[in-house]
Amino acid sequence: MASVHIPKMFESIILESRYSADYTTIYHDSCGMVFGGKWERKYNGWNGYFTAAKHYVCPKCGRYSDTYVDAIYRYDDEEAIIPTSLVMDVVSFKNYLDLRVRYTGIELYYDGTAKKIKNIKQVLRFDFKRKRCLLIDSIEGKKVLTHHDIDDGAPLPILIVFGDSIAMLRGNKKAINHLYKVFRLEFVKRCSELYGFDVKDTYISHSSVDRQGYGGAMLCNLICKLVAPDMPNIVTLAKSANRWISHYASIDCVPADVFNLTRTGVSFIDALCAVYLAPNNRKLRRFMISDPMVVTTSSFIRKFKDVNVVNTLLDDFVKRPDRFVILKGYQHIDDVLAILFSKFQEMQIAKFLIKEDITSIRDIIVMVHELKSENVKKIQEMRFKLKNFHDVVMEIHDKQEFGHVQLPVVQTLNADVKGMHFITPATAFDLKRIGRKLNNCVGSYSKRVLNNESAIVVVTDDSMNPVACLELRNTAMGDTPKFNELVQAKIFANKPTWQNETVNSAVLAWAKQLKIEPTTIDVEAQVV
Repeated sequence: MASVHIPKMFESIILESRYSADYTTIYHDSCGMVFGGKWERKYNGWNGYFTAAKHYVCPKCGRYSDTYVDAIYRYDDEEAIIPTSLVMDVVSFKNYLDLRVRYTGIELYYDGTAKKIKNIKQVLRFDFKRKRCLLIDSIEGKKVLTHHDIDDGAPLPILIVFGDSIAMLRGNKKAINHLYKVFRLEFVKRCSELYGFDVKDTYISHSSVDRQGYGGAMLCNLICKLVAPDMPNIVTLAKSANRWISHYASIDCVPADVFNLTRTGVSFIDALCAVYLAPNNRKLRRFMISDPMVVTTSSFIRKFKDVNVVNTLLDDFVKRPDRFVILKGYQHIDDVLAILFSKFQEMQIAKFLIKEDITSIRDIIVMVHELKSENVKKIQEMRFKLKNFHDVVMEIHDKQEFGHVQLPVVQTLNADVKGMHFITPATAFDLKRIGRKLNNCVGSYSKRVLNNESAIVVVTDDSMNPVACLELRNTAMGDTPKFNELVQAKIFANKPTWQNETVNSAVLAWAKQLKIEPTTIDVEAQVV
């Protein structure tokens, strides 16, 4: 049906060991000369040692290698066979369609020698009867290609070298593009006859730098189309996978069971829904037409029974797929949802998941997972507003973790001054609770208090609501602590006490009464 002959693939082929570059073998195609040796090496911090061997003068014909004009192929695998000339053919049979490549190759060695190998064949065979694609290699043998295989490399390994070769010159490239077009149109015709409808979205533009070789992406697409003719092209599928699975996902992320179902006549979208156990939801299927891997949300949205709730979640996930990927990654989110489902309506839970800060949701999941069963039951029996869920969980978690940690109480620091109460917290949980109410980090000072490095004093009003917290440093050199230096005095949100005249006056009076020296600018004046 179509044929392309490229009598010369490269002007030069260079075999050089990676990193060490301690020996280089060169094949000059124009005169057939093979020679090797050691070139002067230079070091590069990224790639190791390298040489300027590509700028050689052929010892046989005296030709200087022009790197700006010549097609030069460099590699480091001694076992690789590099093509020196090739013929590509498209051949159509009753039950299959072949893309054939016959080439003569050369194998270079790290001793300055080479071996020419003739009549090597690679065939990409599309079998319409069995709905499969075969790679037939005269050296490696026969292999059935799946979407997992094509994601790892080129469907035809020979295509990898095309990007650096003379095949990319205008005349050759045009002929190869025409051959690909003939092959693709014949594939569409045969595939449409097989399935009874027009197979579309088969073309993917060719690139000389494609990791699957020149034309490899389109061939990979056709391999998938053979078993799933109604699927979007693999570029669309890969972009969808990037959105919903990871930034490195590709066609390989589609489960093999999906293609096993499409082989039996199931549509691609129906196969995805069946494998991912997707709920029967119109909006989900509508999104899947242009963004098929949105089906991965099924594992989450099927926890909800109300269709309106599912639609609300889907709308938000489509706008913010990164948020869904994060939510899905939380291992113990089901524990949190179990609590919420027992207390709130589904729409309330959905709106909470949409509006709540993602870090707050993460904290809730971590804390709930660490709670003992009796404390989880306690939350389920409590009455609270959903917007306060984080604070409720944190309160019970802190009590479980820190309620039993007794802090040294310094009675000499407790006092009532100017209507304010100065108290040292009794437990680490009390310290945590005070830190939350004053919106500061005093809750993390438990270790310093236990080690007698510091003492924390809480200032409360007549209603016992904390209005400030003070840190005093231990100035004693011996075992008996002595807290007589005020190093911090903070009101709400870590603001200094001098911003509140009433609190500031009470702190100064308390410090004067207990003979404590303020050494911080948090208070308005020092007490002498």
